[in-house]
Amino acid sequence: MNALTLAQQLDADLRACCARYDLDEPFVASFTLSTDAADIEYRVGAKNLPDARVLDWRHPLAEAYYVDPGDDFALDAPGYRAVTGTLERRSALTVRQRALQAIETTTASGMERLVAGVDGFAAPAGAAGRLGTGPLADLRAWLTPKQYRLIASSRARPLIIQGRAGSGKTSVALHRVAWLAYPPEDGGHTPIDPARVLIVMYNRALRTFVESMLEPLGLAKARIDTFHGWALADVRKAYNGVIELDTTPSPEANAADALKKHLGMLPAIDALIERQRAFADVYLAEKLAPYQATGATWLARWRASGGPLVRRLITLRDEVHTANKAASGTEAKRLTEVHKIMVAALTRARHYKEDVVRLLTDADLLAEHLTGVERAEIDTLVAFQRSLALRNGSARHPGPFVRFGDLALLLRLIQRKTGGMPDKDKDDEVFLYDHLVLDEAQDFGAVDLAVILGAVRARTGVTIVGDLNQKIVPGADFVGWDTLAAELGVEGLSVARLEVAHRATRPIMALADSLVGDATSGGREGKLPVLVRVESDSLVADTVADAVLDALADDARAHVCVVVPRAGAVDALITTLGERLAGLAPVRKGHNKDFTFAPGVTVTNLLQIKGLEFDAVIVVGADEVGYPDTAQGRRNLYTVITRARDRLTFVNTNPPCAMLAGAIQAGLVETAGEDEVPSADVGDLDEPF
Repeated sequence: MNALTLAQQLDADLRACCARYDLDEPFVASFTLSTDAADIEYRVGAKNLPDARVLDWRHPLAEAYYVDPGDDFALDAPGYRAVTGTLERRSALTVRQRALQAIETTTASGMERLVAGVDGFAAPAGAAGRLGTGPLADLRAWLTPKQYRLIASSRARPLIIQGRAGSGKTSVALHRVAWLAYPPEDGGHTPIDPARVLIVMYNRALRTFVESMLEPLGLAKARIDTFHGWALADVRKAYNGVIELDTTPSPEANAADALKKHLGMLPAIDALIERQRAFADVYLAEKLAPYQATGATWLARWRASGGPLVRRLITLRDEVHTANKAASGTEAKRLTEVHKIMVAALTRARHYKEDVVRLLTDADLLAEHLTGVERAEIDTLVAFQRSLALRNGSARHPGPFVRFGDLALLLRLIQRKTGGMPDKDKDDEVFLYDHLVLDEAQDFGAVDLAVILGAVRARTGVTIVGDLNQKIVPGADFVGWDTLAAELGVEGLSVARLEVAHRATRPIMALADSLVGDATSGGREGKLPVLVRVESDSLVADTVADAVLDALADDARAHVCVVVPRAGAVDALITTLGERLAGLAPVRKGHNKDFTFAPGVTVTNLLQIKGLEFDAVIVVGADEVGYPDTAQGRRNLYTVITRARDRLTFVNTNPPCAMLAGAIQAGLVETAGEDEVPSADVGDLDEPF
């Protein structure tokens, strides 16, 4: 069957399937498996539809779609009939409005693309990438064999993926969770519950970007948040008091926040808790002594108990209460008083915010554990934390304010005291997630990582992805991939790497890779990145508007991102661009959760675009001030370049940074504006002066 006939058949079958099952997208792929008995065609979708030969993409037989055409396939899974054969052909489909819009068919001899038009299916005009892929695309039809193998890797092992920009790391991580949540027909394993999945994103913009992908993957009930958003919500849920964030900038605050990321904070917290456990022992011995044998019995039970401090006290409180209900006379009276003592001890053990204040104002404790830190730095931290605690508070009762940097310490302390995350209104249980997805891991420090990993029931239920080339938070001291793998405690665990970038064109990736020393191979064709020099700041908006219109001429539904060097420059450019592009394209601000991922123009800054992707990116001010030739400067420039899928434009009033200047000499970037000389207008030579 030729490609045109196949496209027509699949379009007809798709329309019929949509009507029969009332589904907008019953299948997104098709494959033909050649066996000894016959050639068998299957379709791949989001659920099993046996009468239409549609397989859920997680069905064991659907694995045949994710091998290369010409490769052999064998299925001998428990509960299924053994199938062996060769993948003859696979077709990835783009489906819109219950009709086939495009098809990419691959066989052992090559690949052919067709798109729907007014006259039927035909080859697309010009070069094209993988059809149908958009921001954080649903990968069911587009997974490479390596991506699928990572998704379907052992359920009993964690997964760490280090991948270059645009290699599909985040999409692979989310599809893995969807694969783990698939209930097998033979009951061979227990699927994870999406409601017990935690997905931690780098910032609120990325969270908004990823959130739209969860429902199609069956993960709508998963919890997705930034680290600080998740931490603040859980601390407030666990702590029986008021927590307010202080974000006031100052040199003292910045120095204190930096020191809170020190790895020594983890053993310092453990030391504080051990000190409290010893104090609780003395407290209980003293307070229970008046109750003779009854007090001695419960002191012995306290000392024989094990586990986290708060959990031990909760258990004893409940056991005393149960014993009291069964007792009578003097024993019941004694048990009533013992119960009061246990409640009081528990109350004192759950002053979590006060514990962190005590931790951060104990200079001797910090000096013991924060190796390599000068005492003067510790004294600065202590002084700052005391002043923060006194705001709307007193030396005995600290005020409500904490810093962002305190949240990780609070969570860690609660986890170590309770064994999980408790609910202050229902303290007889703690919550742990069954699976964790951590994106952009390279921008999380050791303390943050320890807290995140402490939120999951077992280290086997972890999927972590990242790329050191995109590390844009200098203060986050990433532990390194090998150390992270060792921290998970699974013998033989290695870090997988995705090398092939699917997002950007080859010219864009060639520029990005030149910054970090990676080799570029393959990839779809596209335009060279362009640097446009303008003479003054007043001309920047006009030049950016022209670049936006060029991108929209290629694709009227393009999403163009304009990246400025400073957050303070965003609003002014939005106003000017809005005037230039009135009636042609909407101009929006991209900040935290207020991102709109739709056709038009988004103006934002570098820190907001981490992990995002756009059809075209316009970088304003790619000079030595914004992107110096340092390790961090290279990472920043690499990150902003790799947000672009099809078009990349730099607009500068100053000379380009050294990295771009080198790329221009190497032929990786073309220039416009700077070297253009307008033709002389000499007027009418037949006209006398």
